[in-house]
Order: sequence, then C-alpha cells, then structure tokens
Amino acid sequence: MTKEMFKNAFKNIFHKTRIVCPHCGTVQRHDADTCCICGNDLKFLHDDTYKLKNIIRVSLGCITAAVIAAATLIVCNIIKSSDSDKPVSKEAYADETTESVEETNEATEPVTTEQKTEEPTTEKATEKPTEKPTDPPTEAPTEAPTTPDQLVEWVCRPSVKAADIVAGNDIIKEEYKNKGGDWWNRVFPADHMNGNNSDLYMGLADYAGNIFLPTSSDIQIDQYFDPLSIYMKNPQDQNGYIRIDDKGNNAGIMYCGYGSDGISYYNTYDGKFLYFDLSNIYVQDLPFTYCKDDLVGVRTVYYDGKYTGAYDGVADQSRIIYKDDKVALIERTTGRFIAYVDEVFRADKYDGKWYAIVRNGKKYTYIDANAKSIVPGEYEEAYQFRDGMAAVKKNGKAGFINSKGETVVPFIFEETRNCYDGKAWVKYNGLWGVIKVK
Repeated sequence: MTKEMFKNAFKNIFHKTRIVCPHCGTVQRHDADTCCICGNDLKFLHDDTYKLKNIIRVSLGCITAAVIAAATLIVCNIIKSSDSDKPVSKEAYADETTESVEETNEATEPVTTEQKTEEPTTEKATEKPTEKPTDPPTEAPTEAPTTPDQLVEWVCRPSVKAADIVAGNDIIKEEYKNKGGDWWNRVFPADHMNGNNSDLYMGLADYAGNIFLPTSSDIQIDQYFDPLSIYMKNPQDQNGYIRIDDKGNNAGIMYCGYGSDGISYYNTYDGKFLYFDLSNIYVQDLPFTYCKDDLVGVRTVYYDGKYTGAYDGVADQSRIIYKDDKVALIERTTGRFIAYVDEVFRADKYDGKWYAIVRNGKKYTYIDANAKSIVPGEYEEAYQFRDGMAAVKKNGKAGFINSKGETVVPFIFEETRNCYDGKAWVKYNGLWGVIKVK
C-alpha cells in the first residue's frame, strides 16, 4: 500500500472510498477497474483499500469508546470523594440515635420516668460512634499431617499382633526369588518361643495382609538346599518335618532336618580355603565354597600373612591373632580384606553392584566393596534395598529412604520391613499392617 492510499482512506473515511493508481498516482473513482490516465489495471486495489478503510474505522471506534469509559470513571470517582468529604454533624447523629433508641424502648418496655429513658440512651448514643469495628475471627492454622492415616495409604490397617515380621526377601537370596514358589511375596510373622527373646516361632502371611499359618507353626527356612526348602514341624510326627508351599499347604515329607547354615568355606590369599563351623576352624585345600555372596563377614580370615579372628582352634596356631571379637568383611572370590567392623548384617546387590550393611558401635551404614559409604547417614536399623527403597530406623522411628538417603516414607512408625511390589509391613501402636510405599 502506498502513502497516497493511506491519505485517501483518511480523507474519505465516511465517503465512498476512492483509490489511487500506483503507477501514475492519479485519484480514481472507487469502482474504477482501470486507470483513466495510464490505463493500468486497478482491480487488485479494491480489496486492499476497503480493508484499510475498515481497519481505520474500527480503530477510531475503539479509541472513542476507551476515552468515554475513562471519562465516566473519573467523574464517578470525583462524585464519590466529594460525598465522603462532607462533615458529619455529631449532634445530628446523636439526635438520630437517641430517637431510634427511644422508639425501640417504647416498643419493648413501658417507660416509668423521664430520667430512665433519656439519660442512658444519650450516653449510649454518644459513645457508639467512637467504638472500633471488631475484626473478623481468624481461622486456626491447619496443622501439618503427622499420622499414618494422613501420610500413607493402607492396604491392611494395623491388626496383626506379633513380636516381629520377617520379610521373605530379607532372608531369602535373590537367586531363589522364583524357585519353588513366590517366597519374595511372603512374610513370616514371629512370636517369642517360650518367652525366650532369642528364639522365634514363625508363621506365614503375604503383602495383602492374609495370614496363611499362625506364628505357632514354627516355620524353618533353608535357602542352601536346591530347591529352596521351607518346612515346619509335622503335626503327625513331632520328630519329623513337612515341606510347605507358599500358601502353607503340605508339599511332602522333609527328610534332611535342619539345614547347613552353619558351614561355610572362604578363600584366602594363599590359595587355600578357610573352613569353619561353630565348633571347628581349619584351613585346607578345597575347590569350592558354599557361600554364594561376594561380600561375607567372617570371624577368622587370612590377611597380610596372618589369620585373625575371635574363634579358638585353628590348624596353625602360630598364624592366628585375636581381634577383640571384630568381624572381617572380605570378598569371597578373592579373599580380599575390605574392613573390620562390629557386625556384617547383610550383603546384597543394588543396581548390579555388591554392598554390605555393617555396624560399628550402635549404628548401621551402607558400604561398597571398597569400604566406601554409598548411602548418607547412620541408622539404628537398616535393611536391603527393595523396589529402590530401604527400611531404616533413626531417632527411635522407622520409615523408608532411597539410595540417596532421602526420605520416601516419613519416620512415623515403630518398625518397618522390606517392601515388595510397592507394599510393606509396618508396625504402628503395637500392631502390624501393610502400607503402599509408591
């Protein structure tokens, strides 16, 4: 569009729109198809000219409406402020109030003396304008959620009474996860045996809160047998055992009795294997080991040319020294010494790498195969990572953390146990229940 077209549109805003020839600049009639001077085609200019004219009309209309609205708003504000600035007669206000009070008194109770009606109403009328308006009541601040009902979702509310809950995926190794039943989806409620805190009777339950067998069933677990063996006392034969499936059903006679948990073989730097059980320790040439974990804790270990430990009786007494009941964390496949600790609680894998839960003093920490901390913090209780989370306890309360040490489930429970498929058993107010942890 040319400058002449804009000028022409403004001049003829309320008239029939004329057009300007872009070739010779001559103003033409609004309906001209060709220039009367140079003869060039002008049809293509009609649409542009009409559009320009309509745009100008709309723009002028919007500006006019905005000016009128602004002027109206200003006038209203001036009128309002002038009314509020007028002085209020205190006497008139008092008279009006007195009259209204007198009318109210006449309507409600009989007037006995002039003094009783006039004096009190005058005082009240003169005092009323000076009273300050009362502030509206403020709502009490909402308290932050602190109870499990506010912070977590229950799968099974606390209803199970047991001294302890042992998670299947806590004591059964990962290689046995799907052997002989879904044992990782099972827990073992436990009660003290004859009042002895060190021995427990175990029952059978799942992560939906279903109890398959009571704690008095005295279930035993032997993960070193192939297949995995979980068995209980035979009710028909007090000296025998029966194998059970993951629903607690009889799966056949168990002939071997208690398992071989107490026997292990450990490699050492000199190419020999360290063999021990609770009654005997000696070194011999053995081509295998019973222990399947890469990281293990042993009381006696060959390290820097010496066997160290706290047990009595080794084949070569000249090579043993005692280490104040400390436990050596070693790498099973090479015999490499990692660290001396008070306890090796668990060894497990996370993201394909081995780690150990160890105790020094009264606190547990997570360390890798080079004795480096892999999870921030120290805990009064600590369990393996399952579903990316670990059940831990600190300051007397239990919850869940992730591998960065961040809180996933708040520390509001008395006890927590390993989770499975987004659910976990927790203890609250002395009873066990199941929560969702995802």
